[in-house]
Amino acid sequence: MSSNELWSRVEAEALNFQADVIWGFMNMQAMIGAAKDWFMPYNSPAWKEIPIEFKDPDGLWYGFNYWFAAAVVNTDLLKKKNLPKPVSWADMINPVYKGELVMPNPGTSGTAFLSVSAMMQIFGEEKGWELLDGMNKNTGQYTKSGSAPAKLVANGEYALGISWGHAIFSRVEEGFPIEGIIPSEGTAYDLDSVAILKGCKNLEAAKKLIDWIASKEAMELVGQTRSKVTLPGVSGKVKLMPKLIKYNAVWPGVILAQVITFLPLGYLMIENVLRSLGTNMEDAAMDMRASDYDILFKITIPLSFPGILKAALLVFLMSIADFGNPMLISGNVHFLATNAYFYWISENNLEMAAVFCVFLIIGSMLMFVIHEFILKGKSFTTIGGKPQLVEERPISSKILYPMLFVVGPVSALIVACFGMIFLGTFTKILMINNTFTLEQFSSPNGIRALVTSLKFALSAACIAPLIGVTLSYIFIRKRIPFKKALEFLALRGFAVPGTVMGVGYILAFNAPP
Repeated sequence: MSSNELWSRVEAEALNFQADVIWGFMNMQAMIGAAKDWFMPYNSPAWKEIPIEFKDPDGLWYGFNYWFAAAVVNTDLLKKKNLPKPVSWADMINPVYKGELVMPNPGTSGTAFLSVSAMMQIFGEEKGWELLDGMNKNTGQYTKSGSAPAKLVANGEYALGISWGHAIFSRVEEGFPIEGIIPSEGTAYDLDSVAILKGCKNLEAAKKLIDWIASKEAMELVGQTRSKVTLPGVSGKVKLMPKLIKYNAVWPGVILAQVITFLPLGYLMIENVLRSLGTNMEDAAMDMRASDYDILFKITIPLSFPGILKAALLVFLMSIADFGNPMLISGNVHFLATNAYFYWISENNLEMAAVFCVFLIIGSMLMFVIHEFILKGKSFTTIGGKPQLVEERPISSKILYPMLFVVGPVSALIVACFGMIFLGTFTKILMINNTFTLEQFSSPNGIRALVTSLKFALSAACIAPLIGVTLSYIFIRKRIPFKKALEFLALRGFAVPGTVMGVGYILAFNAPP
């Protein structure tokens, strides 16, 4: 049974696992299973010698062997065509290899995904894409599988290829005139893992199996058929020790995505605060020859501080409730909104999903209460009544350049994110085969999704303002009993995350009264 077939069975049995342990599935699947809470944690003492990058810090899964991306060359063809032997990723963009390179398609091959990941991690996005573009110019064929390039190079159809370690070195042992090359900058890898499934009926036996897999005896058995094993000192089929890259942590990516997502919200709120402030004190400070730094840090920012704090609280409310960014890029890091969703979808366990929703509500409501009852109405004002329309003053270079240093990269990052999405829409394989295409628009499902999204968004946009006008008129223009309590209840929908609303709706209306 292949790892994908094994994982399909796990997904099918998610509500009631028929096995106690899953052994031999890919690391990406392990991260998905951990996020869906399908595994039981077990901090095995037997795994203490295994490097930390090969196991989950909470003991949810353990990686016992790994495979890696590598380059392969046909030594006979290199001599025949007088081509140099590449030793790094960067060497593969040499124009002398034009038409001589074969590599798998990142859209269909995990090996290609690992290779692209390695280049991005090592060189950074800008240089990484330049490298891929150069390799694309040299590529004579893209294959569907990661092992196919090793076969084509071994058969003499291409001089150079990108494949995975076992596919390359097993053919070396068979006597083909090829050589495997670990790029000098390093390479990416993936793990085969083992985990105890939730609801394990034979827990003690499962723990003993996990412990045994980490033993030298077990690792030596695995090493007879696998590229590399994770226990130091035990070799696999591939004797060469690859230089493995260290993957970037999830946290920076998630935080960066949240900042980009909610930056407009923070900007609009703080911009409104600055527009409402008069410039009298700033003008007076300037007339008294105060420096631009003194005006900014001692007058403008302090006057704006209540608005800045309110913006921070609202961004907190939106971030803790956000589902999309954590779902897509969080890996096996757990978040309240995604865990609530997985319990609901994968296990049909609405009660456990409701537990996570309670914690979402507590954090969100606390921030909402602080905003509505502690900060509401708290603001500074300048003497002199309403702000007057004044001529905009030129900004000092001492303020301008530091701000451009911050704003410039952020703006470039936003443009890059949206630009890549736009380019990906009209190209076959983004940054690899940039041929213009409209194939992606041929799916009828996309049109249906667009129509449905427009319908529900327009419906909400039409209904919500009508109710909002009614509530605003009652709360602002009329004196009614329990006004504060009613206003709090009416605005609670903003404070409560959407995941909570969805789970609550299903719990309330899943069955007829």
